[in-house]
Amino acid sequence: MSMEATGRAEQQADAFLVAAHFEDHKEGVLSFIERRPPYFKGGTGAQGLVEGAT
Repeated sequence: MSMEATGRAEQQADAFLVAAHFEDHKEGVLSFIERRPPYFKGGTGAQGLVEGAT
């Protein structure tokens, strides 16, 4: 395999790993948001974040 082909293969592998990491991160963030109380889902804004705060 030539140096150019090796470089292209490495770039493609890097791009694949970055895309896979991005998808894993996105899934993690979405599952985190799904487990949060409603105000964390864009419900009532800052209300309810600190009990007793007005």
